[in-house]
Amino acid sequence: MPFRFTSFNRLGFLALLLFSFSCQRCPYGCINGVCLKQQCDCEIFWEGDACERSVLSVYQGDYLVNEDCRSNLTEEIVSIQPIPTEPGKMEMSNGFVIEFEDIVRFRLDLQSFDGGMVEGQGQMLLNLISINYIYLDSLGSASCLFEAQKTNN
Repeated sequence: MPFRFTSFNRLGFLALLLFSFSCQRCPYGCINGVCLKQQCDCEIFWEGDACERSVLSVYQGDYLVNEDCRSNLTEEIVSIQPIPTEPGKMEMSNGFVIEFEDIVRFRLDLQSFDGGMVEGQGQMLLNLISINYIYLDSLGSASCLFEAQKTNN
């Protein structure tokens, strides 16, 4: 006798299906990741029970910068914040946009800055930032060093 879906069988099948899917859900949801065995497996640069927090947010804040470029030594305060729509990127108040390769290392892709172009690489270590970059304008190019320490904020 072949198996036939009756309304009772369909109801039982749907209940079983709903039960199995509800067992797979993450208790806190899963915003920037995939729910596996009731735990959210986060995409790169995200953390938290629901992958709701950027791992780069620890770097957000104000930094005291010492910069050596074209024989000019400057000291200033620069703010850094994540770009919400681009999880691996952060923006500095001086205009730099950095793109992280991992949690520590980042690139300063070719971009306009202070009447010229800049490109380089850097790293974040706890409360310190270091960027080596090339500055290019109509007068030529210069190797520059940007170092900063996070202030207490």
